[in-house]
Amino acid sequence: MKRSFLLGCLLLICLAINAQETAKSQVEMLEHSVFVTAGANLNGGIEVSLGSEYFFNTNHTTSIYGLIDYHTAHGDDFERVFHFTKKAMAEIGARYYIPAVKSRFYPYIGLAATFGMQMIEKWGYDISRSESAGYLFGGVGTIGLEYMLARNVAVEAVARIKYTDFDDDPYFIIGGGVKFYF
Repeated sequence: MKRSFLLGCLLLICLAINAQETAKSQVEMLEHSVFVTAGANLNGGIEVSLGSEYFFNTNHTTSIYGLIDYHTAHGDDFERVFHFTKKAMAEIGARYYIPAVKSRFYPYIGLAATFGMQMIEKWGYDISRSESAGYLFGGVGTIGLEYMLARNVAVEAVARIKYTDFDDDPYFIIGGGVKFYF
């Protein structure tokens, strides 16, 4: 009985020290980050992006971000014509990190405006090959979860929905990436 009581006291002391260190690290969060993400487009294709984020406050709740991405998609319009779309996009938005779990997990939501260019290639039964290009403007909704590996390194899982003025249907993208704080 005495051993279990001493073991319990030692465990409480260790937890208190760990909580104190966690509280210190939350105050000293770094405010700039650079991230790289890659994801699969559920409509078919991939997306790769490189971005930067700036936090307004030291408790890591609100931020603005900018990124550039390269996005591919393909589809069939049921007329025996195959489409392959390549998009180069820029995105500017804001994220809100939900302060529910603040030790290592940081869930977030975000909204952004996106703009860029796309090139569509079509080929199929009747068309040998044709290309068209256009400018795009749209919006992006993001939900994600960031896990801090160290004070300046994190990994993230992200789900995005992207809609542009040219597309009939939105793109659903699920992926992950690495974030470096400085």
